[in-house]
Formats: sequence, C-alpha cells, structure tokens
Amino acid sequence: MFTTQTSSMQLFPNPNNGDLVYLKAGNVTSGEAHVTIYSFDGAIAVSEDVSFNGQNASIQTNKLIQGIYVITVQDKTTGMRSTTRYVHMD
Repeated sequence: MFTTQTSSMQLFPNPNNGDLVYLKAGNVTSGEAHVTIYSFDGAIAVSEDVSFNGQNASIQTNKLIQGIYVITVQDKTTGMRSTTRYVHMD
C-alpha cells in the first residue's frame, strides 16, 4: 500500500517562470523516484524517472504553459509518495 505525505516535499522557486524547478523530497530514500506533474484539470503534463542526490533533484519545466500544477514524487523502492502544488508563470 502506498502512503501519501503532503508535508515532506519542498519545491523552489515556486512560483517559477524559469526552465528548472528544484525538489527536496523527504520521502525519497533510494535515489530514484518517479515525478509526475499534473495540470489543474488532472492531465499529465510531465511524467519521468528522476535521480535524486540524497533528497534533492531538479526537473525541467520549460514545456509547461502558465498555470497551476500538482507535482507528485514517488520513491521507486518504497512507494512513498509526496504531493505539492506548483505555479508556473510565463
């Protein structure tokens, strides 16, 4: 069973108008996680595996249009998941 932790992830800068967002996810223990960025209507905008250095990683956001998104980080070993809101500006 997967567990959701909403307070264990930090995202910066947020809001952001750049091409890169930095993640700090306390739920990642294996170094590998799956990151999914959902648009506000629930469509998947980005879905990729990301290598974390400790609890830190970055993800490209240059293909996103202006809007509000939800980012989910799921540890590939434990299944632990964190979710937070992200605002992308042009």
